Amino acid sequence: MLTINQILKLQTDFPSDMIIEGKNRNTKLMFHKVDPKRIDINPHFHLNGFQEFQKEHHNTFFANTSYILSFWYEGKVAEFIGTYRLGLPTIDKVKDSKTGILRDRFFFHQMEEINFLTEFKNRLIIKWTNPSANYGRWIEDGKFEVYSIKLKSDNNIGKLPKNYYEININFRELQRLFDYSIDNSEWHNYLTNRSGVYLILDKSDGQQYIGSAYGVQGFWGRWQDYATTGDGGNKGLKNKDFNNFQFSILFETLNTLDKEKIIDIESKFKNNLGTKVFGLNNN
Repeated sequence: MLTINQILKLQTDFPSDMIIEGKNRNTKLMFHKVDPKRIDINPHFHLNGFQEFQKEHHNTFFANTSYILSFWYEGKVAEFIGTYRLGLPTIDKVKDSKTGILRDRFFFHQMEEINFLTEFKNRLIIKWTNPSANYGRWIEDGKFEVYSIKLKSDNNIGKLPKNYYEININFRELQRLFDYSIDNSEWHNYLTNRSGVYLILDKSDGQQYIGSAYGVQGFWGRWQDYATTGDGGNKGLKNKDFNNFQFSILFETLNTLDKEKIIDIESKFKNNLGTKVFGLNNN
């Protein structure tokens, strides 16, 4: 069972002051639902109207809260809308239209959407079994189970080939693979569970670099370094145009194979293909 808490813990771009657990936690889930006829505040039709709507609250839902993850629910599931930083509210008294009782109104003029969890906007659906309008909840382990994550075909790099030796992706595709891993879940599952030896070809001059991947995340863990830095920390690839790089696999195995055996196979490929003498390998 995957939960929203587990998804959050996988993120690497946490705001430095965001706290999701412990006595100093400052981040809540916020569930919204109003009259379906009010399209002016439905985020699917009028996002600006929705954002203005959620700035105003008549209770202390946001006490000790600096961030909210906003959801819009239908039935017993809720769709993620965005992450918002609250800022400081102004507080005044308003009369309840039904009871006539004065109560505090909190208005967050400085509430703003931030670029956190943007990959999941309008795509992450979680179970919400206690529907209630404008309901705030702390993030807790074992609660708010993920119901589904909608795929977005524009972010998919294509179908994973049946055979490893058919894998051939360029640098832009590699970046998209890691920027949108959810939309490339088949690739993610394969590359995470496979180790082995890979080849990077510089298509501008034909030079080659051979490397190895091992450990708990296999190819996925190693190739993420290239998607992030371009050269993956390899001296032979520095000062090259990463956009000319093409990635393929020479040998693959399950992650259970010893690191030493994979490195030995890597060395043999380097010798056979001459990448230390004529290519981009320095050792």
